[in-house]
Amino acid sequence: MKLDYKRMVKDIDRLVNNYVCFDLELKLMPDSKEISPEDAKEAIRIIGQVYMISHGITCSNCNKKYLIK
Repeated sequence: MKLDYKRMVKDIDRLVNNYVCFDLELKLMPDSKEISPEDAKEAIRIIGQVYMISHGITCSNCNKKYLIK
């Protein structure tokens, strides 16, 4: 079984390499605004999607999307 890791990384990059995650990262800096409940929900949504991609590395039932046939 082989997985398309390059495609997996590209999909993760699309989720995290954007203004939303940049803004969340800035809010981790000292003396910055607190993360709002809406920001936290968005962060959870993104983390959940990243988890689903990476989970396929160890779960043969979940890796079908990235499976090289």
